[in-house]
Amino acid sequence: KWNATAAAKHIATMIEDLMCMHISEERKPAKGRCHWQKPDAGWCKVNTDASFQEMSTLGSGGVVIRDEGGRLLAAMAKSYRHVPDALTAEAMAARDGLVFSGTHGFEKVHLEVDNLTLVNLLQSDRGDLSIVSGLWQEIRVLSRSFVCFKLSFVFREGNAAAHVCAGLASLANPVEVWLHSFPQCLVSVIESDCNPAISE
Repeated sequence: KWNATAAAKHIATMIEDLMCMHISEERKPAKGRCHWQKPDAGWCKVNTDASFQEMSTLGSGGVVIRDEGGRLLAAMAKSYRHVPDALTAEAMAARDGLVFSGTHGFEKVHLEVDNLTLVNLLQSDRGDLSIVSGLWQEIRVLSRSFVCFKLSFVFREGNAAAHVCAGLASLANPVEVWLHSFPQCLVSVIESDCNPAISE
């Protein structure tokens, strides 16, 4: 038989549970954005990022180099053809970032990328078994050419400048390099990184 009292108690319990869930969500602090962090004194930070279009197999990479004060030192955008997958595009961008850094005389390099799979591969000795084994080897060799080198992962929010830079590549101009004068869209992101309150 239908028990009205039991049904009322069951409904009351459900309402109480829903109210408790709502309160706990309100008390839970909002997740803060992960902003770009300045490198250690005497180091430069090299942020790289890549884009990839599966249908066209086209990709692009962006490289942004900044000093310990957050000042933009150099940037590069490069387009890629016949890219098999997104991980390869990310590895190509990281490789080109290190080549670019070495070419311009940077000696203490902190490479930062937002692809955790790539970071884990580069920190592993088993990268030669991966689909980017050739690039894995190139990056490891390049990393040893610097006086000091370190690698770290950054969330996408902290890699915005490199992401914007990758979007500046085009097939018409496969390689774009900026050393003294920089695109305004890139400068705006750099300013937001140095003053995070502006973008929030």
